[in-house]
Amino acid sequence: MVNDRKTVKRLFEITIFDSYKGRLRMGNLAEEFTGRLVRDKEVKSYLKVRSNAFVFETVDKRLQSDYDPAEWLLHKTNKKSVVLKKQKPHHVMFEDRVWTILAKMVSPL
Repeated sequence: MVNDRKTVKRLFEITIFDSYKGRLRMGNLAEEFTGRLVRDKEVKSYLKVRSNAFVFETVDKRLQSDYDPAEWLLHKTNKKSVVLKKQKPHHVMFEDRVWTILAKMVSPL
């Protein structure tokens, strides 16, 4: 059993090669794994986006012709832009549905 605080901290430190900067850096294992997790305050906004079956994108009216009309539907017209929507792919809808179920189970909204 390890009781020394420095030894425990050393066990959690890992060496990660940062290819972008081309140097080695020391990182805390807990920070590496929890860095991409959604914070409690962000869960409501993520639920709002993930619970919808469509992907929305706001586009300048002049660039609307660049989007395929077979995929993108007009959702809303603003003064200088339009909001287009597109059905999410099935695998993304499934992932979002599972994510929202788990988030609602864990988070006290």
